[in-house]
Amino acid sequence: NEAAFANHGLRSLVQLLSREVRAARKAGQEVVLLPQGGFKAETAYATVIGLLFGLSMFYVHETFKTLVPLPAAPVGWDLGLFANHEWFFTWLDQQPRPTAAVAERLAALSEDRAAVEALLEPGTDGNVYLSPMGEAYFEAFRGVLDAPANDTVLLSPAAHTSLIRFPGIYRPVLERLGRRQVRQARGRVRGEVRIFPQGGYDGRAAYVETEEGVHVLELARHGREYDDLNDRIHTGRLRLDAYPVTEAHPWNE
Repeated sequence: NEAAFANHGLRSLVQLLSREVRAARKAGQEVVLLPQGGFKAETAYATVIGLLFGLSMFYVHETFKTLVPLPAAPVGWDLGLFANHEWFFTWLDQQPRPTAAVAERLAALSEDRAAVEALLEPGTDGNVYLSPMGEAYFEAFRGVLDAPANDTVLLSPAAHTSLIRFPGIYRPVLERLGRRQVRQARGRVRGEVRIFPQGGYDGRAAYVETEEGVHVLELARHGREYDDLNDRIHTGRLRLDAYPVTEAHPWNE
């Protein structure tokens, strides 16, 4: 029926198709999409998935003897909104969330609130959900996280010690730090030193870009440790020459 199609059908289609794409890529399979059939809205959203995931897409018609390739569209999308507020989108996606609870969390998003709200829609059950388009973008962002890291992340001895002490806090940060798109969307510059991420996690990494890769100087937990790290950077007490790249090694070895 119309309500179920609008509230759940398109979103479920986007979830299913996106997760099939991600699972196939993890298995090393090539994904080819024929975005056709069904309701016109389904075809449109399937095409959006193809564009966001950069899939090879084709069209077939009953009168055609071969598949017709659809040219790739020269479009891109900004990961920043999802990279900066991944915690919010993950929380929303875990289970149905009441309108009041969503409003409370939205209040913490400050200047990005309007952009995030544009990707949400109220359900008929009193809960708020990602819209089908919001679901498509979030699944595409997850696809970026699924992909192998495209930069080497090196840890100084000090950062390595912190990782050993609190692996659950720092491992998600380091996993994202090695993905250039996510890192550039979330990084904050402090002179030569950059801080990753801006928020949303209990851990922070102070790093510099080098020819060898991303050199993590220090890891700090949110709160007093992070405040101390920021103070050391601003006052010049965090010196790059105290962290030789020759002493660093890849974090996941």
